[in-house]
Amino acid sequence: MANSQLSSYLRILAVYALIILTGSALGHIGYFGREGDHFFASRSNLLNKYFVKLGWGWFTLAFWLSVWARRPRNMLKSALNYCLGTTHWLLFTQWLRGPPLMDRIFLSTGGSCELEVSDVIKQVSSSSACRKAGGVWVGGHDPSGHVFILVHTSMLLWTELLPSIRAKRHSMLELAAPLVLMSLWAGMLFTTSLYFHSILEKMTGLIFGSAEVLLSVILLNIGEVVE
Repeated sequence: MANSQLSSYLRILAVYALIILTGSALGHIGYFGREGDHFFASRSNLLNKYFVKLGWGWFTLAFWLSVWARRPRNMLKSALNYCLGTTHWLLFTQWLRGPPLMDRIFLSTGGSCELEVSDVIKQVSSSSACRKAGGVWVGGHDPSGHVFILVHTSMLLWTELLPSIRAKRHSMLELAAPLVLMSLWAGMLFTTSLYFHSILEKMTGLIFGSAEVLLSVILLNIGEVVE
């Protein structure tokens, strides 16, 4: 893929990086309050519960609705794009022959699961198991899973939409669901950046969230933009 085509996706990624940096800076000074102060600062708010934690389901629906509306000639490329993205999501957030990659990073950098009574549970090796045991992740470098999925799903949708937009072959049916979701996710990326994780943990989520997409763009010509 030509450098000019790859640069289209790098510019989109730069926007997400700017959202994270801006949110982190405003969060650091407490401009919009602190974690738990209001609806958007709560981990249990409805948007977070249903549109981020269930984000892969929403992404899958929007992705295939867009593909169905567009009816691309090369359907196999869209299927490959989805399968590669899904595999990356599974390995990073769900399972990698045991704990997913994000949990392995946390544990390998000194993190552990701690109960309220301050007992460290050595045998707990995943964030989901820690939560079920009533514990919390402490210490270590904890890549932001929220940033990962918000960036990863959005970038994957862009690889399907951008070629049609640039070629002026798109319809509102094709764009509606993805653009609504990506707008919501951009807002959630900002609030996540305001209240949760360190800047390095959020940037780690950004890097892993975009890496697979950019490699697919470079190596497999996924999301080719017609100039």
